[in-house]
Amino acid sequence: MAKQWRSRLDPYSAQLLKMDDDKISFEEMLRWLKERGVTVASGTISHHMKKLRLLRMEGLLYGKILSGSKLGQDAEAALKENPAPTLETIMKVLQVLIMELTTKATADPDLLRLVGQLLKTAVGFDTGKAEAGLAKEKLKLQERWLVLLEKKAAQADSTDNVLSQPQLTPEERAQRIRQIYGRV
Repeated sequence: MAKQWRSRLDPYSAQLLKMDDDKISFEEMLRWLKERGVTVASGTISHHMKKLRLLRMEGLLYGKILSGSKLGQDAEAALKENPAPTLETIMKVLQVLIMELTTKATADPDLLRLVGQLLKTAVGFDTGKAEAGLAKEKLKLQERWLVLLEKKAAQADSTDNVLSQPQLTPEERAQRIRQIYGRV
């Protein structure tokens, strides 16, 4: 996002960010600015630093997005040459990434949030995989049930057909019905 605010501190932004990175206090920054003929209130410098940090974070985020896009393009090119990995393989890589980020994220709230999001993705994948397995099993059971129902309906139709033949003796009817139901 382009910077949309102007400040008398703009010409000193790079130096102020460096001082902020070096953990120099606002009072020391104010003295440094005063030496250069710039007088501002401590609230002004605080506000300016918040904006600069936000802009830097946005820049880093956009950089990560662009590098991620490049990485995605590289991955797509590699996948054209080699077969795509299975989802299980991708999830194993994601698990390794989560473990690596977890060890690095103890002091970084942004990385902790990222780890949380990755964990949600991994859990969602596992949940979806389990649900898909259950749905597949349910479908198999329904298909088997349908085959059994169709068989029973055919047997009932055959039984009705045998019973509707008046020329058959009761013994012949019983014999044919046993054959229909496989009880010869």
